[in-house]
Amino acid sequence: MAQYLSPEWIDEVAHAVAESDEVGHASVGVRLAVEVVVGAAGYCLTISDGAVVVSPGRCAQADLQLVQEPETAVGIARGKLNAQRAFVDGAVRLVGPADRFIAARAVLEAVDRATEPVRKRTSYD
Repeated sequence: MAQYLSPEWIDEVAHAVAESDEVGHASVGVRLAVEVVVGAAGYCLTISDGAVVVSPGRCAQADLQLVQEPETAVGIARGKLNAQRAFVDGAVRLVGPADRFIAARAVLEAVDRATEPVRKRTSYD
């Protein structure tokens, strides 16, 4: 069981995303780098026309940032906090053009579904 945001966890998420046909199909025609910032940690989600790569740390050049505190990220990952509600309440902040985020909704939702098994077996302690 990998610890949340550890290198092993990033590897498991990256593998789940790379193996998902749904993610591949949803990402066709989309080019976007999303930096997920969780406190002082985070990862980069690079969507590039049919492929999605997850890598540790900051994006070289992010189009968007999703910024949240660790408590918020863990609550969302565990299913105890609704991601949309956290966004509306300001617990998750979007930095960058909202239209790019909205345009990538299908691929981001596919990534969420592909990584659900990883989140379920993750250690959040």
